[in-house]
Amino acid sequence: MRLLSTLLLGASLLAGTAATAAADIPEGYPADYSKMVEAAKAEKTLRVYSTTDAASAQSLVNDFKSMYPGIEVEYSDISSAELYNRVISEAAAGQASADVVWTSGMDTGMRLAADGYAQAYATPEKAMLPEWSDWKDTAYGTTFEPLVFLYNARLIPEGSVPKTHAELARYATEKSDLFGGKIATYDPSRTLGLMLNVYDSQYDPDFWDNLKALGKSGMKIEASSGSMMEKVGSGEYLLAWNVIGSYVPPLMKRNPSVNMVTPSDYTLVMSRIAFVAKGAKSPNAAKLFLDYLLSKRGQTKIATDAGLYSIREDVDVEQSAGKLRAQLGDALRPIPVGEKLLEDVMNEQSRVKFLRDFQNALRGQ
Repeated sequence: MRLLSTLLLGASLLAGTAATAAADIPEGYPADYSKMVEAAKAEKTLRVYSTTDAASAQSLVNDFKSMYPGIEVEYSDISSAELYNRVISEAAAGQASADVVWTSGMDTGMRLAADGYAQAYATPEKAMLPEWSDWKDTAYGTTFEPLVFLYNARLIPEGSVPKTHAELARYATEKSDLFGGKIATYDPSRTLGLMLNVYDSQYDPDFWDNLKALGKSGMKIEASSGSMMEKVGSGEYLLAWNVIGSYVPPLMKRNPSVNMVTPSDYTLVMSRIAFVAKGAKSPNAAKLFLDYLLSKRGQTKIATDAGLYSIREDVDVEQSAGKLRAQLGDALRPIPVGEKLLEDVMNEQSRVKFLRDFQNALRGQ
């Protein structure tokens, strides 16, 4: 009888373990995913380097930990330049570094991946992602963030708010008494500013003529979205273009004077790049976190709690690719994750020429 009871108890424990493991596997994932879950739990700690601030990401981290209890997440929010340099320097020194990199610096993130600081991992969520967002199963786009016109609705009459890039340049000329010296954009000598202006020049056939018109109007250049948002909110600027759209709704809640336009001729879209680090000390936990970021559950959190935009078309919330697609259709211009990004933005000769041409256009040359 005692032997039978022991056997029944053992069978019960095994069944319980199997049920727990099965519960850890998201629907549609491979059956052996449970092995990676158990290996991740044995690793215990996950290190994430990210440009998304910790307050915005806290709900994501907490939700991930609720799915996989026992995995502690060390989340470091740092600038894109610091993240890039830290990953390289720590790898060179053989120090413990990130398990997951998640950066809004598309160009520097792609540079890290292409230079061997990322490892390939085919996420089970791949089929739900747009083709342009996946580079060799190694670097993935995780968000769908539009670049918008931010304006001060208290100071610009409703009929003077530009809806396209051509209108922006025309109004700067025709309404110079209103807009003169009151328009701003990203400094192209900064990495994000360079990337956005380069892709503007590709998608807008009148980019250089428009830039000359804006330069003659006294357009200013700024180092960050934060600076532009602050100055538009205060009225120092009336409008800033190529502001990251995910940053605007919280500002609108704090300051009802500001509003935004998604340009109808074309709207650039950037995406935060994520990858599993090549030298990850917790590679299994890193893969779980990447899968979570790309899952419908994680993407819903990204769009609602983190204030970013979901890249998945099946996430039915306001800040999502699906909603933007319904609003703008073919006017959306996502910046692709891949080697072309490096060719377009990080080639030294091209960069120097673009910056020279940009400065000349601002001077009307």
